[in-house]
Amino acid sequence: MKLTQRMRDVIKVLREHDGPMTPNNIGRSLGFNTGHREKGPQSNHCGRVMGPAQRVIFSLTALRRHGLVIMTRRPDGLSGTAYELSFKGRQV
Repeated sequence: MKLTQRMRDVIKVLREHDGPMTPNNIGRSLGFNTGHREKGPQSNHCGRVMGPAQRVIFSLTALRRHGLVIMTRRPDGLSGTAYELSFKGRQV
């Protein structure tokens, strides 16, 4: 299984953080912040701003398919999901 650089970065962030993280928190930890309302590196090409979660969700989905991360409840009790490393993911 070949991991992309972003997948490795997501694993690193999850390893450094103790407990589950939401996709927005993971994206912010990787430096993806909400951009400006103009076309740029953090917008889709229609001028819509992409949030931090949208930048990491594909990597999280792939890592989940490989069994490296698991979905869990959010630590703050709000609706939605959070992610944390599985046993297999901690070994990578």
